[in-house]
Amino acid sequence: PLDIVWISSGCRVVDVAENVPFPDPLTPLNELPRYSPESPAKYVLEINGAEAAALGLGIGDPVKFLGGLTGLYGC
Repeated sequence: PLDIVWISSGCRVVDVAENVPFPDPLTPLNELPRYSPESPAKYVLEINGAEAAALGLGIGDPVKFLGGLTGLYGC
């Protein structure tokens, strides 16, 4: 499974979907579940399932992009 973390243009976590299961590979495209944040988001981060909880990520937490993304998107 994956955790999906949505991030606002203001570089804050706006929503988290935890332990989203992988769909069956034979699922038709029109039957795949869709996931979206409760609040507007500009960025999305997919990480291993249960990682958000292990890291203590929560709504309102600040986000800073590192590595090759440092300074590119304002976060």
